Amino acid sequence: MGGDVERTDSDPRGWQALAEPRPARGFLVEALPLFEDALWYLEAAATPEEILVNVPAVLWTAAGLLGTDSDPGVDAECRAWHAIQPDDADPAAFLYARDQVVRHGWQLDGLARGWLAGQVGGDPTTRPYAGLDELGSGAAAARLALRPG
Repeated sequence: MGGDVERTDSDPRGWQALAEPRPARGFLVEALPLFEDALWYLEAAATPEEILVNVPAVLWTAAGLLGTDSDPGVDAECRAWHAIQPDDADPAAFLYARDQVVRHGWQLDGLARGWLAGQVGGDPTTRPYAGLDELGSGAAAARLALRPG
């Protein structure tokens, strides 16, 4: 039947539980340069318009970095950033917000690289997923810090 999973074992304990998606090392190796490129573009952004284009790009590539189709917090934060207009805040506030998102992004990058290098103790994907949450929270705090210009 279309879309059904074929059961080859009648023991439900042997079925793989549906859980939080886990990044495969190969996928992470391929996705990491895209995420880093998005961070570099955001870091180089100098105008509110450039920042408003690049923050959502960083958030989306971060979610893709860990192999998630979507993350509710990242999805909501992307929509919130898309609602901001370049004249909604002073240019200096946009630069501050950019720097905060970049900082959290590079922290996530470090966690992902640590996982790839096998330097993360315990569940190797817990810290990168926590880094994704921190990036989403950091982007939200940066967005809320924007003051009308």
